[in-house]
Amino acid sequence: MLKPMDIRPLGVAIDVKPGGYRVVTNVQQMAEILANRWPDDKRNDGWEAARAACASALETWSNAEGARATFITAAEKSNIRVNADA
Repeated sequence: MLKPMDIRPLGVAIDVKPGGYRVVTNVQQMAEILANRWPDDKRNDGWEAARAACASALETWSNAEGARATFITAAEKSNIRVNADA
């Protein structure tokens, strides 16, 4: 089994109590959130870009931090709270 592609910890307010954050630490977790937990009504061009960035990072086993940055942008475009310093 492949080792997860680690990123700097990132908090995202999806599937948590109000005011809380789900902490993600690798690209696989970000991809899972985008595929299965991202609200349908917030799936926009930022979400598409983040899915593509995560898929590319996993395919090439590189640029995990680039995927993280794109994920943060997608959350901000969707008005989903993120904490880049989680």
